[in-house]
Amino acid sequence: MCYTASVDFLVSLESKDEIKIKIARYSNLNIIQEIQYDQIGRPIYAAGKYYVLVEENTNPDICASDPNKNEIVVTNKTGNLRWRYHGNLQIGKFNTFSLSFICSNKYCQLLVMDTDNSCVHLLEMDGIFIAYVEHLKIRGIGAMSLDENERLWIANYKGRQINVFISISSEYKISNVVLSEVTVYSKPKKDQLLYLR
Repeated sequence: MCYTASVDFLVSLESKDEIKIKIARYSNLNIIQEIQYDQIGRPIYAAGKYYVLVEENTNPDICASDPNKNEIVVTNKTGNLRWRYHGNLQIGKFNTFSLSFICSNKYCQLLVMDTDNSCVHLLEMDGIFIAYVEHLKIRGIGAMSLDENERLWIANYKGRQINVFISISSEYKISNVVLSEVTVYSKPKKDQLLYLR
């Protein structure tokens, strides 16, 4: 689920039998749009046991991380399929791609968490691969988000840490993105809730 610039909610929905997946736009508790099929009637999202994660890009494309098919699926605001991304395996750096969390920055670029390879794929708004974002602290990813200052927050569930990174390049327009670590929130006690400000 995500909150949109048009003050709606985008929600990923799955049928009980895990056969159909769609993204619905809610306004005032009413569904005002459903995205399920492409322009020729084929399902946009793959059925399966995993939830599809959804994010609205700044441009305002609807971006979905579909782990059932290991691909990013991007539609425009009206729900027409724009492009798909399968992990940039052709350059040979990695043999697998296992996506999870996605987020977008102020340049309409998409950041895609790759849990198999403990990195983030940085994509242009048209699905063109820019770079891998790598750092030793990107391991065992539990969640990922960008804040209003473009700092990348990554929760590491294996090390029970939340790491906050900044990019050395202001527009990520380089072949390899180098992150410098800003803050580490680590190992809360078993019954302690961690609040971030």
